[in-house]
Parts: sequence; C-alpha cells; structure tokens
Amino acid sequence: YFADSTPLNIMNADRLYQLFPESYFINMLRDGRDVAYSVCQEKWGPSDPLLGLEWWKSRVLRGHLATAQLPQKNVLHMRLEDLVQRDREGSYAQLLNFLNLDHVEKMDTYFNEVLTVENMLQGVWKSEVNCPADFDRRYQQILKELAEQGLTIAQYY
Repeated sequence: YFADSTPLNIMNADRLYQLFPESYFINMLRDGRDVAYSVCQEKWGPSDPLLGLEWWKSRVLRGHLATAQLPQKNVLHMRLEDLVQRDREGSYAQLLNFLNLDHVEKMDTYFNEVLTVENMLQGVWKSEVNCPADFDRRYQQILKELAEQGLTIAQYY
C-alpha cells in the first residue's frame, strides 16, 4: 500500500492510473468554505477567502474530471464531514471495504483520536471571514456553476 494525501494527485488521477492501473483513489472532499478559509491561513494559499473559493472550485472540478476517466470501482468519493461527524462508523466501514481492509488497531486508533470533530475546525469561516453571508452566497453560486459543468454536487455534498 502507498497512500498520499497531496490534493494534486486526485487532479491527476487519470494520469496516475495509466502508470498504476491497479491503483485505487479516494477523493476526500471537504466543505469548500472551510477549505477556502483554511488555505488563506497558509503562505502558499490565496490571501483572500473569496479567491480561496475559486481556488477550491478549480481543484474540485479538475479532480472530478480526472476521476471520471477511471473505472468507478477504483474511485471512492467521500465527504470528510461524513467520515468525521455525520456518519463516522458507516463512512469508516465504507472506506475499509473499498480498500478491502480489515480493522487495524493503528488505523482505528488514528480514526478515533485524530479524526475528531474538534480537529476538523468545521464552520470556522462563519466567524472569521468578512461578510459571511456574501461568502456563503458565492459558495452557493459555485456549487451551481460546478453542477452546470457536469459535477453532480448531490453526489458529493
């Protein structure tokens, strides 16, 4: 097994699959508002949360287009919010099943101790971005724009 969480890899999944045809890809998606706010805190990210939303949109679309080229049995799209909060046990079981793995103590421990609601910082953007209503309005527009480009948002969000 080899695992890498570099987001660029999912955007190049079609190319990677050509090199490694037995590979599996987990496209872990997170609420774009949380992502946009988070990357704006990094030196390498966009400096403005609204630009962060555009950055997120581009990456999500590119990842969708790349994974759409693969056999769907080799791709799992999963929401971080489901894995951490909304359906922890079901999502974790789905992940293990997809990878054809049994429970492993180290992985179970990581899941229970690190992948927690407290560590996820979900919704921080609501109190940290300027004009959260405008920020959310742009996010909702982006979701519609992605749907118009063939990304079935309901499938992931």
